[in-house]
Amino acid sequence: MINRQHGFTLLEVMLAVAIFSALSFMATIVFSQASEQHQRAQKIANDFHALQYSLLLLENDLTQFVPRKNRQTNQTFTSSSDDVVFTTQTRDAALPFDTATVLATVHWYVQDGTLYRAVKYAPDDKEDKTPRPLLSGITHFNAALALAEGNNLSTTVSITLEQENQQTIHRLFILPGWIPEKQTPRTDGASK
Repeated sequence: MINRQHGFTLLEVMLAVAIFSALSFMATIVFSQASEQHQRAQKIANDFHALQYSLLLLENDLTQFVPRKNRQTNQTFTSSSDDVVFTTQTRDAALPFDTATVLATVHWYVQDGTLYRAVKYAPDDKEDKTPRPLLSGITHFNAALALAEGNNLSTTVSITLEQENQQTIHRLFILPGWIPEKQTPRTDGASK
């Protein structure tokens, strides 16, 4: 009878364990890299979605702008460093869907690196509803109103957002065409 070896030698077992260990280590690295890449992509997608949503809300507010003087500021459009206040037409989320639009005073401002939108559904309320954080990573927010003059028939608002990552977003919005023009004195003698 020939004496044959049954099973594997210790060297073969150690070699198999080393190969499986190396393969599992490489698989772990690949999966962790894929997971980190997915998390980075999710963060970028979430930031982009927040930016799109914020600009959409701002555009809706500005295209529904109502030139009504605010009792707190006594102006139709108030802009200072990192904030803007104006009146717009909007739907009150607390009312049913079939109701008409309501006048609301909106206040956009930056506080602690976050862009907020606060709404007063009664335009002359002194207190804002709870402000809604929309976009983080903002270092500066500027809004400038350019009235229609001369050949320029449209009143525009220029919005500039500066982000912490040194990116600047600049948008120009055309306001509705019914902005009151500057009053010119009548010289035809009709108002005596």
